[in-house]
Amino acid sequence: MKDSATELGLIGFVYLVMVILFSSIIYFTEAVSEDTQFSSIPEAMWYAVITSTTAGYGDIIPVTLAGRLVGSACCLFGVLVIALPIPILQIK
Repeated sequence: MKDSATELGLIGFVYLVMVILFSSIIYFTEAVSEDTQFSSIPEAMWYAVITSTTAGYGDIIPVTLAGRLVGSACCLFGVLVIALPIPILQIK
């Protein structure tokens, strides 16, 4: 695991950037709706983390079509980023 520290750190950084990017996009996408549940970017970050790990509590949900599409993309990218450490740890 010590040999993989650089790669795992990079994956962690990519995940952090992904969460910030998707939370910002979902916040501004949902801001056009009066029924939005995203009152702040930190709440959108909570949604991005929960969605990207596919836990999906359902406490915050997007109400617009664009927001749902962004949420779907966040879920897909999250699964890919979270799965990346598996081959790295297996090889090293």
